[in-house]
Amino acid sequence: MFKRLFAVVLSLILAFSFVIGAYAAPNYDDWGFEDGACYAYYGDDKKVTVPNEDVDGIPTTTVDPQLFKDDDSITHLTFENGIQVLSGACCNGMKELVSVELPATLENFGYGHNFIHCDKLKSITVPGNTAEIPRGFVFDCDSLTDITISYGVQVVSWYSIGGTKLKRVVFPETVNEIHGFAMNELKSSECEVVICNPDCELGKGYSEEKVALDNDPLENNPNVKFTIIVPENSKVSKYYSSMDKLPGKDSVLIEKPAKYFASLEENQEDYGLQYKLPVYQSQIDDNDEKDENPDQTTDTDTDTNTDSDNNDGQTVVVEEEEGTSSISKTIIIVVISVIVAAIIAVAIVLAVIMIKNKKGEKS
Repeated sequence: MFKRLFAVVLSLILAFSFVIGAYAAPNYDDWGFEDGACYAYYGDDKKVTVPNEDVDGIPTTTVDPQLFKDDDSITHLTFENGIQVLSGACCNGMKELVSVELPATLENFGYGHNFIHCDKLKSITVPGNTAEIPRGFVFDCDSLTDITISYGVQVVSWYSIGGTKLKRVVFPETVNEIHGFAMNELKSSECEVVICNPDCELGKGYSEEKVALDNDPLENNPNVKFTIIVPENSKVSKYYSSMDKLPGKDSVLIEKPAKYFASLEENQEDYGLQYKLPVYQSQIDDNDEKDENPDQTTDTDTDTNTDSDNNDGQTVVVEEEEGTSSISKTIIIVVISVIVAAIIAVAIVLAVIMIKNKKGEKS
């Protein structure tokens, strides 16, 4: 009797572990991979995690343009650590997308226009390993109320975070350029803008036609009341205090001492800095023909991660800290499942033994 019971329990443990392991592993039939890039998704899940490797264990570092463009079913999207490039309009027009988790290893967003018209997206965090928030990044995301710009981001491009319902934006000290029209056409009535870098350049940048911009980042918001908080006696404070009229409606300028911004920096999101690679330079000055047609699929969006000045000509590769691979996660889950199932099995066996002993005592 005991042997039969033990065999049944062992079978249950193995079956349970197999089911958990199969569930944890990505269904690679749902994906298309080629040369380290994920170029297609064939599944129909509402919650999707983009794997950081293909079925053969080859790392996936790039998400191709238009991978999820105009998708009307996915609600939650996660990119595993190890992915470094989200090319162009890969998530443009995802109608049901509510949340997205970008990988800490992310380096750049290609030519931009990544999350335009994601009408239900509510919040997003830009990793600090990404030096530039590109043009059209979350433009016209009607429900977006919160954006976290991590410490490490350096450039916020034109039309990048406008057309949203942002109520507060903190530009960390690492942000040294905020281009013209960066926050234009906001759909909120009030917005607090905190600029931590006293020497931040405001209004720089180039349009899609490569025309130099000389417009304030907050321009074209006639119905938004801005509270602009800047370091006192700084280049940024002089920029705004010299204006005849601040951008927006009944906007106010508040100058704060350095200790105020120091306290902000202590609590500033530094997500992604552990993966910091050579700075991804703005491509606005040297965009090729693909930038003039952002909806056209291209496979030349990535940059090599080399920097001869700072890294002795060596290629910097995120390898050991890419994050747990899907295979490793499967093994971990299987091991935990086996342990839990074993504990349950021992408890069942003990309970059976105790019942048999009680029956023996009664007889």
